[in-house]
Amino acid sequence: MAIRLTPTAPTAPNDNLTGRSHWWGFPDLPEGVGWPCRRGEEPNNNVGEEPNGGSEEGEELLTFVCQVDLAEVAPLDKEGLLPHEGMLWFFADLDYFLGDTDAPCEGTGEWPQDSFRVIYSPHCSSLHTHEAYWADGTPATLPAEAIVFAPAEESEFGHKLLGQPAMTEGYEDEDNSRQVSLLQVDEEERWGLRFFDCGLINFVIDRNDLRSLCFERVRLCLHTL
Repeated sequence: MAIRLTPTAPTAPNDNLTGRSHWWGFPDLPEGVGWPCRRGEEPNNNVGEEPNGGSEEGEELLTFVCQVDLAEVAPLDKEGLLPHEGMLWFFADLDYFLGDTDAPCEGTGEWPQDSFRVIYSPHCSSLHTHEAYWADGTPATLPAEAIVFAPAEESEFGHKLLGQPAMTEGYEDEDNSRQVSLLQVDEEERWGLRFFDCGLINFVIDRNDLRSLCFERVRLCLHTL
């Protein structure tokens, strides 16, 4: 059984999503873990120390997609595939697909390892919020949105944890039975998120790697019609 992730805008401007599951916004990362950078750059451990970090700093960072408090989804993980404590963070090179046509653009199929990152921590305490701003002082991220979790079908479209990719065009795997879609991110008009004409991305992990909490071997695949 997969788990649907429905983004919901905060009901009030001061709703605090720090340390909780949320889309976009700023990541709350463990001590000593930096915001991953694209193209083989070293992780940036100093993001947020200077509020006006500048556009160059913002452009080096992988897009923060979401963070998931695993205790929140544990009741829906009937197979016990995920750890039931801790946090998962997802980053990917999505600026082009969010409307920045000058940003690097990966194609369909499997993406290179330096274009995304999945981070897992068994603990949700002592997290530090990393902030990134453009030169004019505006946040270098989309506004944070809360996540509502619910059961989903294995291969359905939309945003979801676990299950199988809703599409496989542009990416084929010889042993699909061993693969799990750790996170599927679909298109979303109000975010301006589009994957070419019609597509979605899946962070794919081998069941054995998921069982051993080996998130370093996650693959990211872009599927299109």
